[in-house]
Amino acid sequence: MTQDIHVKSMLLAPIGTRCYLVYSGRDAIVIDPASSPGLIIENAALANVVVKAILLTHGHFDHIGAAKDIADKYGVPVYIGRADVAMLTNPLLNASLACGMMPVSVSVPTVGVDDGDKLTICGTNVVVISTPGHTAGSVCYLIGDCLFTGDTYFAHDCYGRTDLPTGDADELDRSLEKLSQYVSKYKVYPGH
Repeated sequence: MTQDIHVKSMLLAPIGTRCYLVYSGRDAIVIDPASSPGLIIENAALANVVVKAILLTHGHFDHIGAAKDIADKYGVPVYIGRADVAMLTNPLLNASLACGMMPVSVSVPTVGVDDGDKLTICGTNVVVISTPGHTAGSVCYLIGDCLFTGDTYFAHDCYGRTDLPTGDADELDRSLEKLSQYVSKYKVYPGH
């Protein structure tokens, strides 16, 4: 992914989460597979790409629901902010129970990431930017000229809620201040 980066956006149920298929050549990354694994796999096939990794911006149910199916299909790891790893298998922490959903538990090979980590996936650097507040382990990913912000930063300066487990409004304010140096320089791809 050192050349032209392509981004395919998919709007997924149950609450309109944006999942992204990011690719250059035949290698791809899936960001925030909320649900609908068949649709994600179909889009990868249509783009003629193979998924090499899954990146999660945080551990809420509406961003992780299809991670296991995608990881199993392609035999790839899931990357998530280290402080959110426990959310993958805990329906109380990932808010699936609090929001009246079926309990979500995603047991997959997981890599915890931290601020400043540089991952080499598909031939390019993926820079991890820690942005706690929406959850304790919320992260954004910088890939080429694209910034994937999850629920830390939406379009028009809106941002995710902080009233669910591990949310912290003061932390989110600090994270938004940190992100201010990026949002005018990169294409922003939010979680909703």
